[in-house]
Amino acid sequence: MNPLESFLLNAPVLGVLAFVFAAVISALICYGITRALMRSHITEDSEQLSGRVITRLGALHALILALMFAQEIADYRDVSRVVSKEASAISDVFHGLREYDTEDQQSTAAISDLVVNYVTTAIDADRAALAESHISSQTWINYHRINRQLRNLQPNNNDQEDLRAKMLTDWDTVSEFHTRLRTIAEYEAPGFFWVVILSGFLLVVVPFYVYSPSIANLAMLSTYSAFNGLVMYVIFSMANPFTGALAIDSNILESLLATMSSAAGN
Repeated sequence: MNPLESFLLNAPVLGVLAFVFAAVISALICYGITRALMRSHITEDSEQLSGRVITRLGALHALILALMFAQEIADYRDVSRVVSKEASAISDVFHGLREYDTEDQQSTAAISDLVVNYVTTAIDADRAALAESHISSQTWINYHRINRQLRNLQPNNNDQEDLRAKMLTDWDTVSEFHTRLRTIAEYEAPGFFWVVILSGFLLVVVPFYVYSPSIANLAMLSTYSAFNGLVMYVIFSMANPFTGALAIDSNILESLLATMSSAAGN
């Protein structure tokens, strides 16, 4: 993530104003240039045609924005579900370790401490790394260390055998969800999507040249542009789900860490 993107995401009010201001200024410049070039060619037919073109191009542009907006919302919700399910799987492993040997919990205490450390790393280091579109290597080091310890458990009865198998399954689930988070963090929407959105926005503005630059007309054009800028900022923010005002809430991991630390006596 470059410094400009980081600034826009972490200063949401300024980010919204920047998108809205850029959209309004771009629209007014596009309108001014087009009107200066085409004013002498305006006829009654061109006014009628421009009205129809604005309606059709506007509808098409709105559809493209709506589809991209809906896709980003779906991806955003998917990330939220992954974070919740990852926390649930980690919790199951931790409590499984507590139940593995109720008479001698020292046999699993070291693994429990590693699980607590794993969540600590996920909160302190990994979420920050995900915000920069990569993933902390320390998280994977901790993951494999716990995985090795779980596989080295020596069950003494059928109950422990079943519990060990369940914990290994849950820990594999943690890996699956964490891999998905990494994939999501590293994914970037192709640049041509933004090219289509921006070019579509300006193409809708072009036919406005037939209308005189009255206060009312410029106000309507600015309102349309400002709303487009706001929608584009929301899409931009949701496309970066680990940072900014719309960042996925990690309180679930923090609550889990507090519960595990209390149970482990840390």
